[in-house]
Amino acid sequence: MNRVLLLLLSCASACTVTGGDDGSVEHDPLDYEELGTDGKADGVLSVFYANRLVSDDAFFDSAAMSADDVQRFFEQTPYGRRSFLAGVRVASGELLSAALVRTASERGLNPVVLLVTLQKERGLVSRTSAPSQRSLDYAFGCGCPDGGSCSLAYKGIDKQLACAADAFQRYADDLDAGGTTVGGFKPGVASRVLDGVRVTPANRATAMLYTYTPWIQQGVGGNWLFWNIWRRYSVGLGYQRGLSAPFNEGFIGGACSADDECYYQGGVCVDGMCSLPCTSLCPDRAGGFATTFCVTNDADGLGWCVAQCDAGLTASGCDADQVCESRTRSSDSTVARDVCLPVY
Repeated sequence: MNRVLLLLLSCASACTVTGGDDGSVEHDPLDYEELGTDGKADGVLSVFYANRLVSDDAFFDSAAMSADDVQRFFEQTPYGRRSFLAGVRVASGELLSAALVRTASERGLNPVVLLVTLQKERGLVSRTSAPSQRSLDYAFGCGCPDGGSCSLAYKGIDKQLACAADAFQRYADDLDAGGTTVGGFKPGVASRVLDGVRVTPANRATAMLYTYTPWIQQGVGGNWLFWNIWRRYSVGLGYQRGLSAPFNEGFIGGACSADDECYYQGGVCVDGMCSLPCTSLCPDRAGGFATTFCVTNDADGLGWCVAQCDAGLTASGCDADQVCESRTRSSDSTVARDVCLPVY
């Protein structure tokens, strides 16, 4: 896909065509208020890390919500009022809530992804009355590049819904094929976003979100806003899957079934766990789930990187199929740490 088409299919929360009747996005103040760091927001960390926005487990949970769930959410939003979207129907006469869930299911996405995108791009979920027709026609910001006009090919709530979901599906297909997304993002690979900084996505979901919106904009918009709205919506929806985000997802100590699920240089999948050969030290990862240690593998006598136990993440300090044990460093028996090891 060429750069021009990429720009047409991607959008940041600061697109030219915006949500309010006067040309400005109308976000509720709650969208900018962070919840307490209680660890209860499903699929996301309670502290923002640009490299890890939401878990793959949550992002692709296509059965997370029914049409009735979304309709109830529109009727009573986290903003304490009914959204005008509760009465919106698509061209076929289907309620938007039903169309959104059906579209998400067909593309293998969590409906929450589309709900949060709908609010992040235009602030429509929090509105009690309809905005301008133009705002509704480009509800997902899909086909609206920064600094350019929105494409007429994607005008209309039906086309916007399909455009956004199709874009995410294409990004997933590109990653599944072993490549990067059309925006050049891939788990474990550093890329520059439009804020001028480099991010290294920790998982597929994060790479896909930066492709759709190549901004961080911490505290004011972009993917920070996606993360913050997701936290609030997961509470309002009572979303229970992934109450604790996956342990070290895509990194040393995280669960895996193949090497390409370990998103860092030299990553290998050993006994269902991401690891890395070592002689003394192992790399840590900024942004949660990250402290590692080099231990000797009893089976072959070689050094392998494992995660250190963290009681702040799970009751055991490790993943479900691991056990926390004290081990000495591979090259120095005087240094010991509690680490997570696979259960044999």
